[in-house]
Amino acid sequence: MSTEQGMIDDAQAGGLSILETARVRWLNVEEIIALLSTPGAIPMGTAPPASPPPSGTLLLFDRSVVRNFKVDGHEWIKKRNNPNKVREDHVKLRYKGQYRVAGTYVHSVRASTMHRRAYRLIAGPASSGSAANGGGDLPPTGNTDIVLVHYLDTLEAVRVSALYADHLAASASGNSRNVSVARSSAAAAVHVGGDYAGVGQG
Repeated sequence: MSTEQGMIDDAQAGGLSILETARVRWLNVEEIIALLSTPGAIPMGTAPPASPPPSGTLLLFDRSVVRNFKVDGHEWIKKRNNPNKVREDHVKLRYKGQYRVAGTYVHSVRASTMHRRAYRLIAGPASSGSAANGGGDLPPTGNTDIVLVHYLDTLEAVRVSALYADHLAASASGNSRNVSVARSSAAAAVHVGGDYAGVGQG
């Protein structure tokens, strides 16, 4: 089994598929790398969205082919000094001590809880176990033109996570106390992000 497939399986071991997970929280850096590195994990988009994607949507694009993938029908906050351009906050995410993922975050004009995050792999070492990465295994560098786009309304995510928690807890034991605990844990999970290096506006 590949490292990337193992990461996806780890997410599913918690009771939710990777697509269900995307509806209740931001993906962590391991899950992001897995989706960017695993062919066929999500179908590759061939055109920008025909309508505004709802919360929880995950999309993959080859930015060298679909250059206008960010034209999605949503209205995002624009730059103060250039109202014709969307304000993007830029981040770099670490995996095992090395920057492996570059991301851009944008925020909705109409709903303060709606956001879009776009991720791509950063070119890095093709081999694993080197002294530079502390001896730990790093997934090989993938195609840096592949972009993973994640839409999430954090308010909607709390509602959906509570529904999932109810279902999972009821399936496990039917104990009402377990449902309450699971709800609290699921609501907190929506804030999960990645190990990032400062946010800068672009």
